[in-house]
Amino acid sequence: MDTSSTKEVKTFRALSGNTLGMVTSTVGYAALTSDGKSIISGSTDAAIRIWNTSTGEERAMMVSFEDGEWLVITSEGYYNSSEKGAQYLNVKFEDKKLYR
Repeated sequence: MDTSSTKEVKTFRALSGNTLGMVTSTVGYAALTSDGKSIISGSTDAAIRIWNTSTGEERAMMVSFEDGEWLVITSEGYYNSSEKGAQYLNVKFEDKKLYR
């Protein structure tokens, strides 16, 4: 894995050679799943991301908060959360805040 100073994570060339989406904080670790279909990365922004090794796209982002609440958001825009985790969710549409 390449966790270069550009904060960009790349797949092994043996998998696909695709570049994974940009991470806006420093990547602390990355692991390839046993089936080779996903890479799981953790970064200093407290987010864990799951990446598709074939397309380089982010599948989901998981965040846990200091109060024990958590939130998972998929690339399709679906989410799940702990009982009070949705309090951290903000929804915008065409620069208009819709939620929170």
